[in-house]
Amino acid sequence: MKALSFKRKTIISKKLGILLDELEEELYNTIKLLSQLKIRGLTDEQREIILGDLSASITHIHVHTSGLDELIMEEMEE
Repeated sequence: MKALSFKRKTIISKKLGILLDELEEELYNTIKLLSQLKIRGLTDEQREIILGDLSASITHIHVHTSGLDELIMEEMEE
């Protein structure tokens, strides 16, 4: 369910496009998990599973975006 595939755009490098596509996918996953937490009547087990998945997703985003700002700045300078 990608609204836009960055890697298909020629206005940015292939490497940046791939990284942005992966980031977009993980952000969608995070939003999905946040929405699931809003469901009333979750069992403790369901809540723990969602929170565990959310923690992993946030960690993945944190690691994935390390250095991304520098790559974007490099792209802007080219």
